[in-house]
Amino acid sequence: MSRARELSELWFRFMADMLRSRVPENRQRQLEDWAEALMKTSGVVPRRRYLEILEENERLRRRIADLENRLGLDPSERPKPSVETVFDDMITAQQRWLETWMPQAPKSEDK
Repeated sequence: MSRARELSELWFRFMADMLRSRVPENRQRQLEDWAEALMKTSGVVPRRRYLEILEENERLRRRIADLENRLGLDPSERPKPSVETVFDDMITAQQRWLETWMPQAPKSEDK
């Protein structure tokens, strides 16, 4: 199913649910569910979830640093990704995004 069709189906389902609901609390919950589904379908991470992931990432970084200290490892000896690798990953992700949202965009193998 195409993204546009998924989004339109999501919108119509949301409108039908909202019209059926007479309880304001249910509407608030339905709106939150719909917004979350919309973000999931469009590939966007909600800010609340982003902050949770960021917090978890920091917790794991502290844990790694603590374990490295306990084992006597030097964090500076850890391999670091090269600039080329980072740029290649970024360009690949951008190309995938374009291919998803713009069907007429050139495919990555067309380059």
